[in-house]
Amino acid sequence: MKYIEKSDFINKIIEGNSLDRLPLYPPQSVHQIITSPPYFGLRDYGHKGQLGLENTMDIYISSLCDILDQAKRVLRDDGTLWLNVGDSYAGNMSRTSKGRAGLGEKREGVFKRMPDGLQTKDLCGTPWRIALECQKRGWILRSDIIWAKTNPMPESVKDRPTKSHEYVFMFSKKQEYYYDMEAIREKSGSNKRDVWSMASARFKGEHFATFPEELIAPMIQAGTSQYGVCINCQSPYVRSKELTDEYKSVRGEGFHGKDDFMDTGFRGVKPLEFTGKRYKTINWLPTCECVVAKRTGCTVPAVVMDIFMGSGTTAKVAKRCGRHYTGIEINPKYVEVINKRYSLKQKELFI
Repeated sequence: MKYIEKSDFINKIIEGNSLDRLPLYPPQSVHQIITSPPYFGLRDYGHKGQLGLENTMDIYISSLCDILDQAKRVLRDDGTLWLNVGDSYAGNMSRTSKGRAGLGEKREGVFKRMPDGLQTKDLCGTPWRIALECQKRGWILRSDIIWAKTNPMPESVKDRPTKSHEYVFMFSKKQEYYYDMEAIREKSGSNKRDVWSMASARFKGEHFATFPEELIAPMIQAGTSQYGVCINCQSPYVRSKELTDEYKSVRGEGFHGKDDFMDTGFRGVKPLEFTGKRYKTINWLPTCECVVAKRTGCTVPAVVMDIFMGSGTTAKVAKRCGRHYTGIEINPKYVEVINKRYSLKQKELFI
């Protein structure tokens, strides 16, 4: 099979169905995938062949994981997949072209969302059903990050708490992969926790389900090299680091950074009191043996992919972080949305 050239997908978005378009990408051609697929039975995006309106949850999960199987081939072995998925409740649901009825939108129909074995009002557990199916298909589930929304959508429900979180699952292909913990350390110097509190995005446009940029940024910073990748083999550069003088002065010169539990006050130890960074980066080193990698300036940005591009937030943040981007979007209307958002002509963004 003839694959599309790298120059034809770097910093471009391919229009079409992800299941059909992903086979066009060369194997192991992107360093990270960050995406949020259409949720099961939640919204009608008005395009034939869209994901999310399958007759059953099992078909939805199978269809999504078939797409992720293709994405796995495109992702490098040292790369990671970050999948944002929300949950929903079983039962019949009013539907409009812009999501739920009752929010000032005209009701267009009723969608039956009743997975086998569930009853009306059951929480479907869709995110975890997807995660478990991904594990069966060979993905390694490394983290279940909780996106705690500080401005959740109001609900009229009176017999349960208002839903205010979604999941971001971090998957890898291999047991060893690129991950830069220094790029996203907490202000206290400790490792990034798995509960991220931030507001939902407020984007004025045709697309109404958008990532907040603050949610995507730490994924890109941790999952791709800030310094770049080898221009020859695309392997990432990694930090060479040492403890800062301030941190050593708090812990003592003999401390080698092996007992992180002390930072949280575990076992009765008082948390550290320092305001700076724990480590400082002294150099960036290649992870490959390419001759060209040992020369100065022979790196290019890592490539971040979104297979359900939507309004283009992943591309925007990747660009802001100094990375390349690529993506796939099925709906031509969102082509126009992204064009307006980036003030680009279509021929400059799409092929």
